[in-house]
Amino acid sequence: MVFKARSASEVTAPTPEKLFPLLSRTGSNSDALWSQQTDLLREYAATRLRARDLAIELPTGTGKTLTGLLIADWRRRQNKSRAIFACPTVQLVRQVLVAAEREGIPAVDLSGSHKLWGATEKSRYERGQAIAVVPYSSVFNTSPKLIDADVIVFDDSHAGEQYVSAAYTVSVSRSRHPEIYSNVIEAVKPGLGAERYAQLIMNSPGPGTRQLIDPLVMALRDDWLAPIDHALIAFNNLPKEDREGRKQSFTYTAVREHLSVCVAYVTWDRIELRPMTPPTFENSLFTNANQRVYLSATLGTAGELERAFGRPKVKRLALPPEAPTPKSGRRFLVFPHLVPDCDPDELTRQLLSVAGKAIVITPSDRTAVFAEAAIIPDQWSIFRKSDVEDSFDDFAKASSAAAILANRYDGIDLPGDACRVVALYGFPGATSLQEQFLSTRARSKSVIDERVRSRVIQGTGRCTRGPRDWALVIVADPETTSYLSQNEVRLSLDEDLQAEVLFGLEQSETSAQELTDKASNGGRQNLKFRSFEV
Repeated sequence: MVFKARSASEVTAPTPEKLFPLLSRTGSNSDALWSQQTDLLREYAATRLRARDLAIELPTGTGKTLTGLLIADWRRRQNKSRAIFACPTVQLVRQVLVAAEREGIPAVDLSGSHKLWGATEKSRYERGQAIAVVPYSSVFNTSPKLIDADVIVFDDSHAGEQYVSAAYTVSVSRSRHPEIYSNVIEAVKPGLGAERYAQLIMNSPGPGTRQLIDPLVMALRDDWLAPIDHALIAFNNLPKEDREGRKQSFTYTAVREHLSVCVAYVTWDRIELRPMTPPTFENSLFTNANQRVYLSATLGTAGELERAFGRPKVKRLALPPEAPTPKSGRRFLVFPHLVPDCDPDELTRQLLSVAGKAIVITPSDRTAVFAEAAIIPDQWSIFRKSDVEDSFDDFAKASSAAAILANRYDGIDLPGDACRVVALYGFPGATSLQEQFLSTRARSKSVIDERVRSRVIQGTGRCTRGPRDWALVIVADPETTSYLSQNEVRLSLDEDLQAEVLFGLEQSETSAQELTDKASNGGRQNLKFRSFEV
């Protein structure tokens, strides 16, 4: 019997930047770091090694993922510890694993149920031999199965609110769980008023009442807590076949001890119960990390990142003012609702037909249904969220196809010829009851504006993933068209996108035929060589 020889020690380097050329050669490695990556890694090594919460901003398609992987791998090697790289979706997990393998960075896939993790992959993470690449849900749940890490890198952290809050938001659907819905309404009846209570118990909503939102603050009424708890604990008694009900049962377990600091957002259709700020401090995997790094293409200034992850303060690391602005490809934005004397939906359908393939991004499942009926050409194949959950490979190979994705403004990476058209259908504003309330009743404009801006930037950049990429972006929504027409909105965008929006607005004030000709394949190719000015 021959025992295995001990593995050779891994190479280390004084900084993440200097680790890059020492990585294993795979034949597919990047030739060199881009200047913006070098600038940020140097600043990180000089000033941010001990920051507990650190946000790093790089525009879409300019090397954000590799920057985060280098930081995670360098800390893993340097500190002989564990590192986690978290992504919003499983599809992105697969994508990051491919990128890590290409660059010679050891990484393992620990997505999905912990019961299905490979023993070797799990051991490599736990022994500090490889980065664990996981979805956000593996970190934010009632009982994370990953053991503590030195560093957790969160990719696409601008989308964090959606994924982190999901772990702490109990949603009661009137149609799926009518008894639980009714019991919660009875529990909060004293806070509704007689007229509003009567509207909510009606079998069908009256005119204008379906979208009304009542925010009920639990801290103001201790007498609500026991009956609400009694109503929601019923999720535990639902059959295993009711997957949505079981999911809400697990979620309520996470927020039950914090019921007194929750807000219930009540509508005729559903109720959402959630804390204003997620109690991530109770998540030991999250809080025990020596460093949490938040990667984003769109860091705002209204405290959105801190609210999303429940942190009091997050330090920022952005490119120095003197650094050149990184480029992420060229986009031709068109606005069918500005074209005179035509049906905007029919023009959008025609543009998609000429293009041959497109991603269609909507703010909700309901809007996705409308989009499919209104703008998708006949006989096209439809890819829905479940079809691309693990990979976009089948869609990338398809022709005459549309991927219709609800609330997926980020986490889509389709470079080159994989897809060159994005259609934004529906205004990317409020996507949860809390957001709808903040937008319509609380008038919290700064919070919502930051989220809308982030979604527009992310949505328009789904098919331009590198400096040589080019794409057509169809703004197929009147409200988004109006939003981007405002000078103050355009000035909040980066200079390239400002110029592309202004150019698109000007070019769209023409006939339907002329706009179709401009947006044709040949017209879009000419964009690669066009210089825009703000």
